[in-house]
Amino acid sequence: MTLVVMKPEEEWAEGNPITQKIAQWTRERGRSPRLYPAAMVWCCRRSGRDFQDRVEIWLAWQKVKAEIDSGNMGPEFERSEINTVAQQIRNAEQEAVEEAHGSYRFISLQDSKTESGLKTIDLGAGHAGSTETPSNRVINALRREELLNESVGAGYLDRNWPPALQESGAWPLSSLRQSFLNGSLTRLLDPDRVLKQKILEFVEKGDFGLASGQDQQRTFNRLWFKQTLSVDEVTFDSATFLITKDRAEELSAQPSPAPEPEVKPTIQDPRTPYTSPDPEIEPDGPANEKGTLQLKGTVPPESWNMVGRRILTKLQQGNQLKVKVDFSVEIDPGLLPILKSEIQQAIDDFKLEENIIME
Repeated sequence: MTLVVMKPEEEWAEGNPITQKIAQWTRERGRSPRLYPAAMVWCCRRSGRDFQDRVEIWLAWQKVKAEIDSGNMGPEFERSEINTVAQQIRNAEQEAVEEAHGSYRFISLQDSKTESGLKTIDLGAGHAGSTETPSNRVINALRREELLNESVGAGYLDRNWPPALQESGAWPLSSLRQSFLNGSLTRLLDPDRVLKQKILEFVEKGDFGLASGQDQQRTFNRLWFKQTLSVDEVTFDSATFLITKDRAEELSAQPSPAPEPEVKPTIQDPRTPYTSPDPEIEPDGPANEKGTLQLKGTVPPESWNMVGRRILTKLQQGNQLKVKVDFSVEIDPGLLPILKSEIQQAIDDFKLEENIIME
């Protein structure tokens, strides 16, 4: 979640144009729909000149001290007068800080149930000397309004399972994560950390399963259910799925592929001279030279995870491994802006904006 503190000039009031701006900024990111509108919390100050007056007084006393220090006001100042100016600066600064804590008291956040699409909460007057920081004030207010939770349980996910995914019993983790950030599900302070921790717990207890590598027959290359799971396996992408308990049990009951026949090693008689099992195969070049291996072609969707886990890991045995991407997809023009926004957000999240260009 992100707390956005508005400029002092942007005062909150009923019917103020700033509320319309915040509603638009919540829905849109530039010209694209915002992917995580529920993660934004906007904080505005109350209307009035109190905050501006306190800051102007503070700046005025600072200017007086600067004039004294520079000698522009003459040398005839006693030590007590100089100390008085210093004390006035400290007092004015403290009053300005106190007013900042007291005046920034309105927060707005996404709420699809309201006509404007926003819900506004009055935090009440804060105090600079309080042990509660401004961020904690916002978090505690959201908790009191039941708009923020520390965690989620298996029952909550089961009750809010998308109807369109009931038949398949598979919820992509990318969609699951986004549901906690776009307002579909409850807000979490740190959804990535909470969801990873809870998915590990759900899978080990058997409340849900985790699967990856879905093929056209709606089966998966890998399934974890009622077993300890590594946190590295929980990736918020569209190829990793949270699986309902019933679906996981169904997949677990399916017969495993027959194991490959065991090849027994042959024991050579020590009295006979050693011969290579493949005498015709010779190395491609001298031992001090290095060869280059390149892979080119098209990978079907059901094999994408396998490429990363079984091929890239093998290629890491060499040096100077380079991986390039060339993605192309046909999509309805109406959905193109949303997809581009989602892809750009993912590129920004992984800090790949200098490496990947989207056209």
